[in-house]
Order: sequence, then C-alpha cells, then structure tokens
Amino acid sequence: MNKNMKIKKGKKFGGDDFLIQEIIFHKASLCPQGKILTTYKEQTGGIERIFCKNCDTDYSGNDFGNKL
Repeated sequence: MNKNMKIKKGKKFGGDDFLIQEIIFHKASLCPQGKILTTYKEQTGGIERIFCKNCDTDYSGNDFGNKL
C-alpha cells in the first residue's frame, strides 16, 4: 500500500474509520526430529479487503482515489 495514500470519508455513511485485512504468507517446515511445524520468512501478499469499521461496507483503493 502506498503510505502517502489520500484517504476520503466512506461513501455510504461518511465514516472515517476503516479496517484493512492483509494477505500474509509464512514459509513453514516440519522438524525432522518430531512433528513440530516451524514457520519463518513472513511475506505480505497485499491487501485483501478494506472495510468500514462501523457498517462493514467494502471499499477498494480506487474508492480513495488510489490504486492498491
């Protein structure tokens, strides 16, 4: 996400509180000595969803005048 993104109020109710749900990937491997799964090297896969904290309305980067 562009850190300089210009945010506008939500279209439906004019709210200005949003939640952003991201896609996060972790690489993982099974320990050879036992059945322990170890995760490492976190990677973000981008934004999956932007939605209003108050009414759950979905938005995209284009709704804020930006491409994600």
